[in-house]
Amino acid sequence: MADRALGIDISHHQDFDHTSQVVDFLKAKSAGASFVIMKASEGLVTDRAFVRHWQNSGNAGILRGTYHFLNFKHKPSNKSANQWASDQAVYYWNIVKNLRLDFPPVCDFEQTGNLQPSTIRPALKNFLESFFSLSGKRCMIYTRKSFWSVYGSSDQYWAQYPLWVALYPKQPLPANPGLFSPFTKWTFWQYTSKGDGLKYGCESGDVDLDFFNGTVADLYAYANVPITTPTTPTTPTPLPTPSPSPVQEKPNRLDELNREQGYVDNRKMEVVPLTNTSDSVKAARLNELDRIQLFISVRKAEVNALPNSINLEKTTRLAELGKLQNYIDNRVIEVGLLIELSESEKTARINELDRVQLYKTVRQAEVNAS
Repeated sequence: MADRALGIDISHHQDFDHTSQVVDFLKAKSAGASFVIMKASEGLVTDRAFVRHWQNSGNAGILRGTYHFLNFKHKPSNKSANQWASDQAVYYWNIVKNLRLDFPPVCDFEQTGNLQPSTIRPALKNFLESFFSLSGKRCMIYTRKSFWSVYGSSDQYWAQYPLWVALYPKQPLPANPGLFSPFTKWTFWQYTSKGDGLKYGCESGDVDLDFFNGTVADLYAYANVPITTPTTPTTPTPLPTPSPSPVQEKPNRLDELNREQGYVDNRKMEVVPLTNTSDSVKAARLNELDRIQLFISVRKAEVNALPNSINLEKTTRLAELGKLQNYIDNRVIEVGLLIELSESEKTARINELDRVQLYKTVRQAEVNAS
């Protein structure tokens, strides 16, 4: 098994609400984890640790994916299982549609809500087809043999979906998990639920451990991400003197923030005169711009508190734009989770963020070309 890529899968159960500690993804990487698959949602509820898991795992530079727990236990009495499954597909897609997933989105299929196989099976299909219609992406199916033999089927239809299989064999581990029809290969294998949580940076004593069906290099190829090869630590060498002349880091960062401020000011002037939109939609746009304004103000305060240092202009500006990108990514997730807004207000907020995204993309291209 030593040549197979190792990873963890987590939810809020690995990240306790009553403490300030969070999952340490750098520790997970140091322990040998090359990837993490995190719970995004269940039913029509977002996992309460998902936003911070997504942000922190991205900061750690670990490959990452998401899963949705297909829940029938809380199906409303006025909805069919098919409609309830479709609603969940829409919910899951709205959470992940703006995220850069390294792996296919996952449907966790392991719960029935006491419904019959003849009801559950078409509902699963409806979830998968609904998600595909929205996204153009085929989900991966997470399941176990004992469950699939009752609630799945050997129909070749299911073979088009990648398989994440759960099988906890006794030690020593077999070379491969036992497959079941119609699946002829596996992509991920959850081989234990009793991994050492603390070793992998979790608060919980246990954590699920998984293998990818291939090496770390194969995993990065599957994710379509260039692999970063660790280098042997060496004695640091002095940085070369910037050319043509060194410039201070702080002024560059502040100038980049002033450019962002100019964008927000101009955009507010464009929104106020709009007459083809409701007051609530206009207010939503202005509120989103106010949030970006707050982000810029806080960043300026942080930058002003930095000690003076020397850096290359391009590197500094790109780093500042990277922080703006992180803000946009996290804010898009947050807006998607809001339930007190109308769809038109949500759309307005997302559109404002899309505009900032466009500004950031164009600005980054300008800096790269400088």
